[in-house]
Amino acid sequence: MLNIIFDYIFIFHLGMGMAGGAAATVMGNTLTVLLLLTHFLSAGNGLRFSRKAVSLKMLGQILPCGAPSFLIEGAAGIITFSFNHQLLRYIGRGGVVIYSVIANCALVCMSLFNGVSQAAQPVLAANYGAKLYGRVYAVRRMGVLTVLAFGVLLASTAYWMPQVLIGLFVEPDAALLAEGVPVLRTYFPAFVPMGLNLFFSTYFQSVVRPVPSLTVTVLRGIALPLLFVLALPAVFGGQAIWLAVPLTELATLVAGLVLLRRVRLA
Repeated sequence: MLNIIFDYIFIFHLGMGMAGGAAATVMGNTLTVLLLLTHFLSAGNGLRFSRKAVSLKMLGQILPCGAPSFLIEGAAGIITFSFNHQLLRYIGRGGVVIYSVIANCALVCMSLFNGVSQAAQPVLAANYGAKLYGRVYAVRRMGVLTVLAFGVLLASTAYWMPQVLIGLFVEPDAALLAEGVPVLRTYFPAFVPMGLNLFFSTYFQSVVRPVPSLTVTVLRGIALPLLFVLALPAVFGGQAIWLAVPLTELATLVAGLVLLRRVRLA
């Protein structure tokens, strides 16, 4: 909310443009961190600094489990840069405008998927630690059905309201709509496997299976997107670039399902 408010003030009222947007982001995040830090001054705080040596064994257990989340955040910028570079090369600025619409929609969709995953994560982890594997499987099933429902709903918006989606971010003309609507309908089906992939990555983390989690994250976050975004337009032409993410998510889902079958909790 702070970011939105500061964006409105800095960009529209003060006319600061891109610098205003950057300042709004920095201030919004800084104030959020300061707000969170007040917890450590409250009576309910149970965390205290300790002078005991850091356990290297525990650090070795933490790092592999946290690596997938780190890669998800770090890879986003690399993929966005690669997409924009290839779009400018093969399609032009119109392609970048369409991708900006898709990227903003994808950010909202991923937030929904991550919300489901993060809500399930502590329940999965606690029951796994208690060896209540029946509950783990029940929560996993609930999570899969939830992200699947979200994915189908979000993908369908590209078929019954694509013009509205584009109009939320830009003022579209006839040419942009003619080019953008088919692109949205090509890209948005990727949200169905995307939700499942994000949930599977979190599930593997929750049951202390860092290698499968890292595999899913690397495939969908770095390896396959870069491969497809570089290879598809070079082989099949510029418009094939819009298939990069759907193919990435679909291929990752196949790998995730294989890994899921191999992971046994007991």
